[in-house]
Amino acid sequence: MPSVLRTAFKDLIKKVMRWKKHGRRNSMESTSSNRKEKLLEFFSKYDTTLDIFIFLRLVVAIEICSHEEVYEPLIPGLRGNYTLEDWCIRRVTPARRFTDHVMMVALATALEVPLRVERVRGGHDPDIYTVPGVLRPRVTLLYSGDHYGIIYPRAPPAENSSHQAS
Repeated sequence: MPSVLRTAFKDLIKKVMRWKKHGRRNSMESTSSNRKEKLLEFFSKYDTTLDIFIFLRLVVAIEICSHEEVYEPLIPGLRGNYTLEDWCIRRVTPARRFTDHVMMVALATALEVPLRVERVRGGHDPDIYTVPGVLRPRVTLLYSGDHYGIIYPRAPPAENSSHQAS
């Protein structure tokens, strides 16, 4: 594993552990909305999200390289001196690169998280990863042609009204 990725992963784990430790000490205000705010604040910081994305990219590269027989046929242009590992080093592991469908399949499979993809310009894609017994994926992504974004579900009406009242 390249040292940059190793360092990013270690830093992420340290940050999560510090956050959890800090949260236990200050557990007086452990309401659900307070936890959500703390999580949002924690994961909204660029240095934290960068570490998370680097870690997830590493997960994708490991999934792809560990299952060559599944992913090699999906990636055009692999031949001779340009191997699956080369493709992962050039396309998957660098930060701030767009993710393609193959990478999303690898991530969903590695994490065992069912994903639904909706397209901005219409059309239907089959769900990326499915699990027996799960009728509807909990995570929905919006694909704009070159970028995936998360679509967050609307809070149930009861949660909305109680949150507004406080």
